[in-house]
Amino acid sequence: MFRRTTRIVVVASAAAAFAASAALAQVPARTGTAAPITLAIGSAAGGGSDQYGRLLARHLPRFLPGSPLIIAKNMNGASGILVLNWAYASAPRDGTAIANPTGSSVMAPLQGAAGAQYDPRKFNWLLSIANLTNMLVVWHGSAFHTVDDVMTKPLVLGNGVGDTAIIPAMLNRLAGTKFKIISGYPGTNAVSLAMERGEVDGTMNLEWGTLQAVRADWLRDKKVRIPLQVTFRPVSDLPGTPSLTDIVTGADARSMMQILLAKQDAGRPYITPPGVAPSIVAAQRAAFEQVARDAEFLADAGKMGLIVEPTSGAELESLVARIYSMPEDILAKLHGEMKAAEAEIAKN
Repeated sequence: MFRRTTRIVVVASAAAAFAASAALAQVPARTGTAAPITLAIGSAAGGGSDQYGRLLARHLPRFLPGSPLIIAKNMNGASGILVLNWAYASAPRDGTAIANPTGSSVMAPLQGAAGAQYDPRKFNWLLSIANLTNMLVVWHGSAFHTVDDVMTKPLVLGNGVGDTAIIPAMLNRLAGTKFKIISGYPGTNAVSLAMERGEVDGTMNLEWGTLQAVRADWLRDKKVRIPLQVTFRPVSDLPGTPSLTDIVTGADARSMMQILLAKQDAGRPYITPPGVAPSIVAAQRAAFEQVARDAEFLADAGKMGLIVEPTSGAELESLVARIYSMPEDILAKLHGEMKAAEAEIAKN
């Protein structure tokens, strides 16, 4: 299996990583004889997906037939739905279009999101360059040390904008946690500052790779504790730390949480539109898998503080097929539970 075969964790300051990213951004993509490829990034400029996408645009040509120029551009909107609508309906089918959607947009049709006009099962899945595994991170001065504390005491949880607050709210309903969710912080930096000030006890907004790269001092200086991994597939870096497998026990409850967390499993994926010739898809999949192991690419990723933890296109295809084959009664129950859970989320 290709999953988790390569991993880089670089502990550097945010300023150093930003400087490296800015410097590398000036390096042009290699050009060759093949037609140029558009790499449409479904997130805003400057974010994690943007950095990965532009780094790949520079290195991928070395592994593609004809060494084509890859033009990275941001096509963000509607939480990533815009780029998938484009890929599904109007992007060229000749191998000159690659899209980098958000994990949440991949699962949007399943959750009844307005405007999601695509079937993710029909895309060609190339690779996810990094997994996203969120953690329950609590400040060292809080009263929460173990998962038992989380199950028995009210925990004030800071949350950013967007739909991420639904995860802890659903855990309250399906697993019996006691989260008091304060949503609406403008970003993870604001949530982190709220933790440091004691406004909240913790957050689920921090992904493990980001925590290691951007908040490495928190881990080094034991400023935070991680009582729970918010995943059914715990990372090997935290042996003995409980995961959702330990607290979500009912079959229906697990199925519902697996649907909600599938966006984490999808990670940072790359796809081509439906209808691209199998030979082109195979060549592009091979190129992505090669670049994810390439020493030059990995060195540049390290300079930017980016973790490379790939998942193969075949595994992503299997994940999407499995999630989208969930029984209708589970989906109906999920929508009902989500509606009830949303009422528990307080706005900051």
